[in-house]
Amino acid sequence: MQLRTGHIGLNQHLFRIRKVESPSCPHCQGITVETVKHFLLDCQFYRKERHELQNKLRRNAHSLSFLLSNPVAIKPLLKYVHSTGRFKSFFEAGNRNQFTNAKYVADKRAEGRAFEQWIADPNTRAQLLLNRTRSQAPDL
Repeated sequence: MQLRTGHIGLNQHLFRIRKVESPSCPHCQGITVETVKHFLLDCQFYRKERHELQNKLRRNAHSLSFLLSNPVAIKPLLKYVHSTGRFKSFFEAGNRNQFTNAKYVADKRAEGRAFEQWIADPNTRAQLLLNRTRSQAPDL
């Protein structure tokens, strides 16, 4: 029902009720407003999940009205929504105040980049080998 009304934890609605600073999609570099239509039909970040929906519903998967009103679409649509993880923060215990997972996704990506840079640094490997050697050395 919330997908039909647009009163759901997507940034367009959250911005309207002043819970986030921008209505932009967290995955589209701030150029697209995160609406229900964008989330279900357009966002490239969810293309893999959308492919599954399209395989199930064929050409009807491209129709917003079909997705939101036809009983045949209910189960595949719910599977799509679940597989995106977009509303995960709403259902996790302890995250009741988190309105979007955009910050979580951004933080995880930043952690991944930092780790890759750390591993690529030749000094890191030398330090790891030195620490391993020190931990294995017998006490004198």
